[in-house]
Amino acid sequence: LQGYASINHADYNRLPIGTGAFRVAAYEPGVFVKFVANEHYWRGAPRLREIDYHVIPSAVTLLTQFRSHEIDFYPRAAAEQTLQFNTIPGTVVYRHPFSAFYDLGFNMGNPGVSDKRVRQALIYAIDVPRIIHVATHDVNLRADSDQPPWRWSHASGLTHYEYDPRLAGELLDAAGWRARPSGLRYKNVLPLRLVMAGASGNATQAAAQLIMQEEWRASGVDVIIKNVPTSILYALGTGVLQSGNFDIAFEATRETSDPDNHRLYGCDMAPPIGWNTYHYCSPVIEQAEAIALSSYDPSVRKAAYARIQRALTTDLPFYVLWFDRDQDIGNSDFRGYRPGTTASAFWNVWEWSI
Repeated sequence: LQGYASINHADYNRLPIGTGAFRVAAYEPGVFVKFVANEHYWRGAPRLREIDYHVIPSAVTLLTQFRSHEIDFYPRAAAEQTLQFNTIPGTVVYRHPFSAFYDLGFNMGNPGVSDKRVRQALIYAIDVPRIIHVATHDVNLRADSDQPPWRWSHASGLTHYEYDPRLAGELLDAAGWRARPSGLRYKNVLPLRLVMAGASGNATQAAAQLIMQEEWRASGVDVIIKNVPTSILYALGTGVLQSGNFDIAFEATRETSDPDNHRLYGCDMAPPIGWNTYHYCSPVIEQAEAIALSSYDPSVRKAAYARIQRALTTDLPFYVLWFDRDQDIGNSDFRGYRPGTTASAFWNVWEWSI
């Protein structure tokens, strides 16, 4: 990288050098990456000579190519395709929990959702088990916090938001949003009309959104769905979420092997620095984070994360709907794959063979 005025346009970005089991031999951005075996890999030479990774945005195309055996491995297969997987001969389906979740995030800087009672009402008004059943074929796992239930940091005794339209109505009444004969709720002359942003092209998300929109309308809340490509939704600084052009965000988050999610809710993590697109700031969480990030004692960290989870589930800057249960599909002659629960499906590629 020596001699570059800016490393943003260096060849290294296209052909990086690493110490992994494979090295990048060719890269066509957004289309294809060719990996060849690193014969000097410290664990020993990989069993495969080459891995060709194709970027295929369409889940329909992916399933078609897998069915015709044009591809050998389809990781994180779309939940809406679940019923079709068992109809493909000569394949193996790996189902396993994964530390990635979908949540509803609230832009607390907007008046429609700035009141905690409104945010709580919006969650009480939706039937999450029904949404998971219809949108994911019961594949994904219901959540009650940002920590997956299989991780040591998960807290017990958290507030649970079971489907309760009556309570949702009472909370909206208490917040000053009264139902009119049309069924829509108003505060003075303003209707409770909210914009929900999400990623386009995601059938699972779209199915979930339609159910939520219907159930919110039954509670007197008019929610307009505006989905955009992920490049626009998640763009740093200028994207829909970072710029705050939403009331409710249907968003996905992939966690790391460490339970800390400070980037999502830290007071100093508002855009464009971090991903606190909710504009949420809690002294309770700040104090707990200072403890959690300065200790190596799991019991101390667990107690701190429990306080964080209690604050998040009470204040509701965001609400986690479900944790993914990944479905990875491989041809029956694809060997050595071992599913991971965090970070990546490609953690043990040196053991793969076919």
